Amino acid sequence: MGTITIVEYAAVGGQGAVDGSPVRNLSTALKTTVDATTSATPESVTLQDATRYVTVSAAELHRVSVKDNTVADRYETVTSSTHADFAINQGDRTLYYRTDAS
Repeated sequence: MGTITIVEYAAVGGQGAVDGSPVRNLSTALKTTVDATTSATPESVTLQDATRYVTVSAAELHRVSVKDNTVADRYETVTSSTHADFAINQGDRTLYYRTDAS
């Protein structure tokens, strides 16, 4: 079992910055999801319509994807005790995740 935290943002960058800058904008934070019971079985969270950027923190190695609901072939990894930041395309409404049992 593992723990994953997903924070959704509507935009990145501050006032006057070009959207797409690598700085998270706290004023655009939308939702935080914490799942302390992840496993090797794929799970998912429905993202807010306005979500364009997510920060994923994991206590253990996890796989995340918006394209592969099995999180087997098309995924990114979040290393143990770190976080990773990802842009979200408009229309991608589901984030899939699972611990990496490999």
